[in-house]
Amino acid sequence: VTTWAELKAALADSSVDTIVLGSDLEATEKLTVSRAVTIDGNGYSIKRVSSYKGIMLTISADVEMTDLTIDGQNNWTFDKAAADATLADPSYRSPDGSYLTPEAGAPSTAMNGSNKALIQISAGTTTTDGLTVKNTYSSDSTSLFAVYGTGNLDLTGATIQHVASKHEATVVLINSADATVTIDEGTTITDVYGLRNGVVSRINNGTLYMKGGTISDIKSVNSNGSVFMVYKGTLEMSGGTISDTTAYPGPNNSNGSTIYIHSSGNMIMTGGTITDNVGNASGGIIMLGSASNLEISGGEVIGNSAISPSRQNNGDLLIVDSSLATLTGGTFSHNPGEDSVPEGYVVYDN
Repeated sequence: VTTWAELKAALADSSVDTIVLGSDLEATEKLTVSRAVTIDGNGYSIKRVSSYKGIMLTISADVEMTDLTIDGQNNWTFDKAAADATLADPSYRSPDGSYLTPEAGAPSTAMNGSNKALIQISAGTTTTDGLTVKNTYSSDSTSLFAVYGTGNLDLTGATIQHVASKHEATVVLINSADATVTIDEGTTITDVYGLRNGVVSRINNGTLYMKGGTISDIKSVNSNGSVFMVYKGTLEMSGGTISDTTAYPGPNNSNGSTIYIHSSGNMIMTGGTITDNVGNASGGIIMLGSASNLEISGGEVIGNSAISPSRQNNGDLLIVDSSLATLTGGTFSHNPGEDSVPEGYVVYDN
């Protein structure tokens, strides 16, 4: 296919099981994918036109996207100097929580409401090996993916870079108990900006599996969980690396961190590395709420730091309120205090 209209027609033709792009396409309206199909980008791109701010794809079947680039064509900029000035003065809080300037006249997304995103996945499994998503900006909604219903998103082999949203869940929102997202070897998520909670993913319910891949250079403002916010549901981390992320202070982010476990959220960590991240109260993991659960039996949580002067010893891990975490393994930058260790257990320097 060489036009958006031809792509729409091919999706409507049930005899077509593989669609191959023959040129770059311009997205001008929402497409619905309700049957199994492979979309082979063939090295070409789907680009948004500036006049269209709505949903690009709604998916409710098994869909494979490969060798395809989705280009939002908004080369937004981040004011790092102003943000770093915030870090230099812990008493300062950004009044509006924004250091972001979208490119004037460039395409953007504006779709406030539940499950609003560039790509909505409500059923089936969407695989993205060879997919690149870049240069997207959203003013008031999830920027890229919303996964809900019985939808599954496998980001193995995907590259997501230079995406931004003035909202939560810049990359992916998981919004139902049966929904899953997988990050594995070959996944690269980098240069992402967002406001508030769960910039890479807010897990309202369902499960996110991080088995491999890299997440780096994530910038969040006024955020509890610059990378993952586990509100309900489960985060299972068995591999991969999360590094060089920053939760910049804002009016409400006293618990700014890289991973934030809240309400009845669960995190199970058996492997992987969380390192060199910065947050207001902890650069690593924060657990808040008596109904939440954290179990660590392996992996590394090392070299993370807290901005707040009162939290300097909580750079890797902070357990607050009546929360209870179970640690049976893993490597950390600081040993726990003696009052945190059950009788009969011994702390070894590592």
